[in-house]
Amino acid sequence: MSQPTTCGGNTLAELGPINIHRGNPVPPDQELYPVSINKVLNGFVVNVGCKTVVFEDANKMAKELVRYYKNPNEVSKEYLKIK
Repeated sequence: MSQPTTCGGNTLAELGPINIHRGNPVPPDQELYPVSINKVLNGFVVNVGCKTVVFEDANKMAKELVRYYKNPNEVSKEYLKIK
């Protein structure tokens, strides 16, 4: 059985609840879109609202998701500039 993917000692499944519910709630003036993650052969397809981002590295994906949960408006603007 394979080990769960980790980032900073936490499994990816643990990152969301830790950052959202334990000390880092989304500020009330921020708009947070639904996030879904699909594992594919060579990485992850992450859907945030109606946008799709692909990551090859689980740690990079986890760090970006933490950034998004802390400041969704700014991170969304950064990704919208990348075309």
